[in-house]
Formats: sequence, structure tokens, C-alpha cells
Amino acid sequence: MKRVHKTIYSHVRPASTEPVHWIGVKILHQSSNETSRARTFLQDLLHCRLRSSYKNQLAYMSRQLFYKIWNPYLIKNCTPIKSCADPVYVSKMCREANLHVGKIIRLSLKWAWSLLQDDGLDLQIIYLVRDPRATFASRAHVSFCHDVTCKDPKKVCELIEDDLMVASKMQEAFPHRFKLIQYERFNRNAERSLLDLMMFLGFSSLSQKQLDLLYPKTLKPDDPFVTNKNSSTMVDRWRTKTDFANVQAVQEACAKPISMLGLRVFQCHKSTSLQIHNSNVKHEEIIGSAPDSRRLGILEAPVIQRKKPTL
Repeated sequence: MKRVHKTIYSHVRPASTEPVHWIGVKILHQSSNETSRARTFLQDLLHCRLRSSYKNQLAYMSRQLFYKIWNPYLIKNCTPIKSCADPVYVSKMCREANLHVGKIIRLSLKWAWSLLQDDGLDLQIIYLVRDPRATFASRAHVSFCHDVTCKDPKKVCELIEDDLMVASKMQEAFPHRFKLIQYERFNRNAERSLLDLMMFLGFSSLSQKQLDLLYPKTLKPDDPFVTNKNSSTMVDRWRTKTDFANVQAVQEACAKPISMLGLRVFQCHKSTSLQIHNSNVKHEEIIGSAPDSRRLGILEAPVIQRKKPTL
């Protein structure tokens, strides 16, 4: 991405930012007026055709600190700063950018079909999915997770299951534009996984700066809102930090997606503490090799749009 001269990063900071951040902490799965508004806004944003009716959404985003931090190209050209909430001006800056990147976690994956089928968009989607047990261990440390689509294991895992079924079909229909990544597998061999991801995006090699991102010098493992973490060690940290009763509750509610992801079901606290790098334990014994996971081609969701010519 550093090879792109003009870039807008459309809210990619973990946990708290995305283009449809204004809808609140929940997942829009059912068809509704709110879902339709969010889908239309996202599609119009990717097309850089922000209408006057989006003034409230842009005003909301322009008041957020992350909007200014993670959109440097936009912000440095906003004079006065209020123009960052002007649909006409933001659309103009959007059209000048060569690359748009966004993270979407508030819309179910099925709503991305229309984006991939839109011939006017040069779009790639990366769908990132994590072990539900790790997800709920992480959410236990935040205060904003109140909606049923965020806090209830049964409902959340129903949504994950639906997403995985959609992901399987998207991979078949758009093999060069859709990629499913499983967080645990990605971090088992981060350099190889990152290279595979960059090749999917049109790059043939990794720079030293990109590799440095995998091994941050300053680590903040207990802050859920930062990326300064050693992902290879964080990936299994929940096993020793979560009460086993909570693990069991999530496993019972999430049996199907756990199976689809090819993840191991733990029967006791001792097994959850098993070190993933134990030389006496085979990789397959920890991750599993369920038929569903092979069918999925394991693997929110960053959305990347590249304007022609491609990178």
C-alpha cells in the first residue's frame, strides 16, 4: 500500500472504527430500513458519491478522533476542518485517492454480494474470522458490548455460521476478489500468511517495513484497542485467561461454527492450557481437520477497493 501515492484509509483501526460506525455496536443481519441505509451508504462511499443526505453521517465521523488519525490524506487537505463533513468535498477527495481501505464488522457478510457484483467497483474483500471462544474472552474486557448480536454466544455464532456458508459460496464465485482468513491459522505462520495475503492483493513480496508490523517493539497485550501485540502468542492466550465454565458455554452455543472452522473442542481446563508449540502435539490435534474447514478453504472484514490501474 505504500506504493500508492494518494490513499484514503477509511477507518481501519481495530474494535472501534469503520464507515458505518454510526449504527452502534450491533450486527445488521435482517433486512430492515436501517440495514438498507447502511448498505446504500457503504456502496455510495466506495463509489465516492456521497450525497447531501449523508451530511449527518459525515458530521458524526468528523467529530471522531480516529477519523482524523486514520484518514491522513483527507484530513491534511481539509481547510477549514469543517469541510471534512461536507459530502461534496469528501466525495472529491475520495475520487482523487488511488486506494480505499475499510473495515466492516456491523453488517453480515451476505450484504457484500451486491458490492462484488457491482461492475463499477474494483473491489476485493478479506473476511477475517476468529475462534468464537477467543472472541468472547476478548469481549469480556470491554464495556460497550450490550446488543444480543455482540454479547450472546448463541446469536453471535448463528451469525458466524451464516457468514461461513456465504463465504464458501463467495470463494467459488469470486476466487480472485474474495479471501477468507482464519485468525488462528494466519498467526501460526504469520510471515507465510502475510505473503499469501499480499499476493492476493497484487504484491509479489514483503518489504522489511511490512515484516516489522508482525513484530512490534512496544507490546501492549492487555489493551483490546491496540495492535501492538505479538499475535503468535496472543492467539492462544484466552486458554489460560478464561474460566473453563465460560469456555464450555461458548463451545455448546457455537458447536457448528467451531466444527466448520476445524477447531478443537476442549473437554477440560487442562486441555485448554495445552501449549500450541508443544513439540509432542501435532498441529492437527490442536486445530483439527474437519471436513467443513477443508470445504471452506481455510480461512470483521476488511474491504479493499483499488482504482484501475491495479497495484
